[in-house]
Amino acid sequence: MGWLFMEKPRNVRRYFEEKFNWETDRAVNRCLDIAMKLNVCYAAIETVQKDTGAREVWAAVYLIKYVRNPYDGMDFGYKDQSEHMGPCQADCPARILDLLTATDDQHANEWRTRCRIALTKRMPKVGTAVRFLNPIRFSDGSEESVFTVARSGRRKKVLRGQNGGYYRVGASLWRDRQWVITN
Repeated sequence: MGWLFMEKPRNVRRYFEEKFNWETDRAVNRCLDIAMKLNVCYAAIETVQKDTGAREVWAAVYLIKYVRNPYDGMDFGYKDQSEHMGPCQADCPARILDLLTATDDQHANEWRTRCRIALTKRMPKVGTAVRFLNPIRFSDGSEESVFTVARSGRRKKVLRGQNGGYYRVGASLWRDRQWVITN
């Protein structure tokens, strides 16, 4: 499927909540929970078959684009996917994953596994002690591998090393290097 563009809804979350509730002659679909994360919307959708009563809860993954000053007024776009398509985005919150029913679909199970792995790689909170498996070399020439998170910002964390120095590191360091929480 491609992208659909339109004028941005007044409330994007509510727009998706309403979109995820629909009924056909064979099934009723209801949104159980929704999570908006940056440019992705994750939702747990319950589908109940009218004739058998069979119930399935699956994940919808909608990519979102915002366009600044579009020439045609279409400043909001989305691309709809389901977990069965094996989307690249795998940052679904645990509360959505916990609602999903078991499936035999290989792509859905691989996507769920990638999401669970991503949940274990969350950035640590202030006061947490961490150890990087390979030492980090900083611009001042020092190398350290054991730190305590001193301050936390949206994109960067300030770490206090064992030598008492403070170091600012970006999100890519956490994503690209192996580390463990030690306390």
